[in-house]
Order: sequence, then structure tokens, then C-alpha cells
Amino acid sequence: MKEDQLLKTIKIISNNIYRNDTDVSIAANELLNQFKGNPMYIKRFKLSRQKYFYNLFLYLGKFIYLVLLNILFSIYSTLFKKKIYQSTEIDLIMISQIISVSQNENKDIYFGSISKILKKKKFRLKKIYINNLGLSFINRKFHNLHSPNNIIINTNIYFLQLFKIYFSLLKKYFKYLFLSFKIENKEKNQILKIISLEFLNPKTLNNLIIERKVFKFISENNVKNLALTFEGFSWEKMVLYAAKQASPKTNVIGYQFACLTKNQILHSKSMSRSYKPDVIWTNGLLNKKKLQKKFENVTVIGTDRINGKVNKNQKSKNNILVMPEGIIEEIDLMMKFSLSCANKYPNLKFIWRFHPSISKNYIRKNFMNEIIPRNIIISNKKLFEDISTCSSFFYRGSTTAVVALQHGLFPFYLNLKKSINIDPLYDFNSWKMVVNSISDFKNFNYNLNRFLSQKKRKKDAINFSKKYFIKLNPKKIIKSLI
Repeated sequence: MKEDQLLKTIKIISNNIYRNDTDVSIAANELLNQFKGNPMYIKRFKLSRQKYFYNLFLYLGKFIYLVLLNILFSIYSTLFKKKIYQSTEIDLIMISQIISVSQNENKDIYFGSISKILKKKKFRLKKIYINNLGLSFINRKFHNLHSPNNIIINTNIYFLQLFKIYFSLLKKYFKYLFLSFKIENKEKNQILKIISLEFLNPKTLNNLIIERKVFKFISENNVKNLALTFEGFSWEKMVLYAAKQASPKTNVIGYQFACLTKNQILHSKSMSRSYKPDVIWTNGLLNKKKLQKKFENVTVIGTDRINGKVNKNQKSKNNILVMPEGIIEEIDLMMKFSLSCANKYPNLKFIWRFHPSISKNYIRKNFMNEIIPRNIIISNKKLFEDISTCSSFFYRGSTTAVVALQHGLFPFYLNLKKSINIDPLYDFNSWKMVVNSISDFKNFNYNLNRFLSQKKRKKDAINFSKKYFIKLNPKKIIKSLI
């Protein structure tokens, strides 16, 4: 089955499950949340028989390890009980996930500018950071995020509660595994079998722990407004569900801060309204138009992504900015292609810019020890410094593509013969090249000056991108709060 057809089949099966099973564990299962429907998502449904059983035993092993960690957590929490928590009035809670071990409170890429605006207006604020970095970091302290108004939610819990949650997931696993045996269609049988296995994935368990912890916090406080990032992740649905159950009067806001891709699903029609925000914040007019097809209350509050300064005098037509998402498979795909281009075209310089969630250890381990040509540079500079020196850029699913286009860089979407489109600029084509191979890129290299001198098309591209991101509007933010 082709990837695009497989994606449609997964969507049909997922919607059927949502219609017939309203248990919160369904929304906690990441494979039932299509998110962007990217190639990495599709790949998870192509498990061999051996890989299926490998994952099964791996998940069971991780659960045993998680039990041991949570027994220690339970003992420690019992022996060193903290003083009784006092309920407080909170005007706004802002919830996002930790994307890096070295994440700093002063560099909050999601709510940093919004919190500064509201602090000046004397709003009582708190931030909750969800630690989704995995078992290795479950008890991490994250000292750079410590503040009286910050709360870090780690996915540890009293082990009796852990067993209760896990037992419910075991029942779901066997329910959908047995249902898969009744399906004669080979592809659909495989899809449902893999969905059933995902109930045993520690990530599903972690999502339900997040739901319990957020529910407890909101229940113990008087929370007027709650804002969270809204990209389509399962953990976001857990926060939405917890908020709606704990405090129906709380105004719940989903901040859709990135670009929407062609196959991205934020909320399925088959899902309960418990997983749907009351208000959607977004960053520009184009996203608002798309979001209004599925959501009633959409407000454009803008973004601070466009606030950087670019020095146009530093631009070089031979410099190409390479901007992968924070997904390992995407990084490998784009780095290998740009490495091939760098070897073939030594007159061009490729500047590799990694996502903030990618650790320096990963970069050092995978790239610093490699023999890479001199015309590849691993950037440590700020985004707008890199944009200042480049005339074009390689991208796939990165939202930073819009920022680069706003400053007149020519976009190369690296499709690389993939049938699933994850291009955030998918509805714009007049000043852009879709690249499937080195030979496609060769055409640009030979016609470099002609592409970059198409002034009218370039102007149209910049005007289009400016509808995506507009300047942050404090009045719109405050008006949407209660």
C-alpha cells in the first residue's frame, strides 16, 4: 500500500475507534493522533513480525524499569512529604513541554514574550513544563527552569497508581489485539495490531500520568485561564481533558504557534469536545483561515518570531541555510542530501542549523567526528544572523521556513521522492523549487542568478509569508482572557 493511501486508511480506523471508545486512554495513544502524518509516523506502521515482538518485550522491560523508579519515588515522597500546598488564585497557567536538557527559563520559545506582556499588566501567572524527554530524565531537576512561578511535571507517580493505569492499558492492548484477528484485510489487520501495541508503549502511560497530575493541580487551585501549545500531540490532549474535567469554568486556550501542514490534524471530528480548546490563538491570517474550518473561536495574536534584525549587506548568493526539524530521521535525511550537494558543488556553502531540541552531544557524536567538506558549517549563531548571510534554504517540515522566506531567501523543499507532503509552504509554489534528487538541485545551481533575480515572484513570496506570521498583539491576548 502506498504511503498516502496508508495514511487515509489509518485515519479511517482511528476515527472509528474514537467514535466507539470514549476512554481517555484512546487519546493518550500516540498512533491514534496523526499529528502531521509525516513519513516517520507512517514508518511506525511498517513493523515486521520480528520488530513487533522486539517492541513488545522492550515496552515490557521499560515498564519494569519504570516500576522500580516509581517505587523509589513513592518511598522518597512518603519519607520527605512537603508541607501542605495552599490553594491560590491564578489568572493564567501556560503549559508547554521541555524540549532540551539545557532549556532555560529566559529562552521560552513558546510563551516567553506573552508572559512578559502579561507580567507588566500584573497578571498572576504560572508556567508548567512537561518533562517528555524519556525515562533517562524522569527525575531530572532542570535547575535552569526553577522559579517560584514554575512547575515541572515529571512522569513519576505513586506505584499503586501506576499499576492501576497500566492495568487499564493492558486491557486496551488485548481488546484491540483480539479485534485485529477478526479483520481479514491484511493491511487493516496490521494497522490495528500496531495500534494495540502502542497502548503498552511507556509514552502512552506517561501521557496518562500527565493527565492525572494536571488534573490534581487544577483541582487544587482557582485557575481562570489555561494556555497550552496546540500542535496535535497526545500529551496536549491529556492536558485539555484534565482541565475540562477538573474545572469546566476555566477558559482553555490552545496556542497554535507553528505552520499547519497539509496532513496535520489538531482535532478529529470523531473526538469528544473534552479534547478541544475553548479559544485558539494563532500567529497569522493564513492559519486563522484554515483553523476556522474546524474551530469556532480563533484569534490572531501574532508571534515574536519576526522581531529579529537582518543585515542584507552580508548576504551571499552561494550560501544555503539547511533547517531540519527536531526529528532524528529528518535530520539524517536532510544532512545526507546536503552533504552530497556540498561534495558535488564546492562553490556553494551549506550552513547546518539544528533545532533547539537537538543536543550538542548528538551533533558532536553524529557529525563532528565525520569528515565533512570545508563548505559545510555547523552553526552556533542566532537565527537572524544565519538568515543575514544566506540567499536560499533547504527545508522540509520546519516552521522556520516562513521566517526565512519573509526575509527573501529562496526556498528548496526537499521532497526527495516522498509521497507524504510535510511542506509548511505547501499552498505556495510560484517562487520555490521542489527537489527530489541531486539532478533537480543541479538545475538551480546552473540558473542561480536567474532564480534570485525574479523580483516580482520574490515580492509575491514575501507578501505571502507575511500573512503567516504577524507581529505579537498584546491587546488581542488580553481581550481573549477572562
